Amino acid sequence: MSETIANAISQSKVVLVLLSDDYCQSDFCRLEWTHAMKKKIKVYVIIVKKDFDKEKYGWVEFRIGDEFYYKMHKKEDFPKLIEHLRDTLNKKLEHVRNRRKSSNATKLRSSPPPSSPPTLPLPPPLIPKVTPVDREYSRKTSIATWTPRDIQDWCNDNDLKKWCRPLASFDGQNLLVLRRDLSNDRRIQCIGKENTLDIFDVARFKSEVDKILSKTTTTHKAPTKKLVIKRRTSKSSNK
Repeated sequence: MSETIANAISQSKVVLVLLSDDYCQSDFCRLEWTHAMKKKIKVYVIIVKKDFDKEKYGWVEFRIGDEFYYKMHKKEDFPKLIEHLRDTLNKKLEHVRNRRKSSNATKLRSSPPPSSPPTLPLPPPLIPKVTPVDREYSRKTSIATWTPRDIQDWCNDNDLKKWCRPLASFDGQNLLVLRRDLSNDRRIQCIGKENTLDIFDVARFKSEVDKILSKTTTTHKAPTKKLVIKRRTSKSSNK
């Protein structure tokens, strides 16, 4: 019972003490009042009986002191009690609101600012890739007519960049001569050592040149003439 009453008082916003002789003579009631004061809860004292003498109870008179108290038999005291109760409750509500605002403001100050979403790097601009079809050399019918610029473009387009420097001054005729020289194994070794090319670079170079040669040969192959055999007419047939 005592624990239940103590919890109820602790959760109250105000406590109304109804003073009477029975109340003042009860140790339990005295403990309730004491508990409310310890919890700093506003106590409103209301004298129940008209003939109640608060001076009979020293501890009651001591606690009331100069505090305002209300008399139940006075009709004008009830409007005052209601008005004071409203003021007290409104102040408590305002205090709670201010405390929440202060707590929220403190949290906002202590919390790091919201991080903006990470900006993704812009994709690199799309550079149109020049296909071999767009190159000048691709429109020529023979390697022999290639210029040094054509050969450089052809090397870049076919992953033969290691050959760009060795073939910097080559034209189409030189390229065809080099292809024939690469049929000799000793010549391959010399070219490789002089230009830091390995056997795989040479093999790829030969393969790409052969592809070009096969295309031009197939594309521009001279049409074969159909062999027509004329039969000699015999004299007998003429007859």
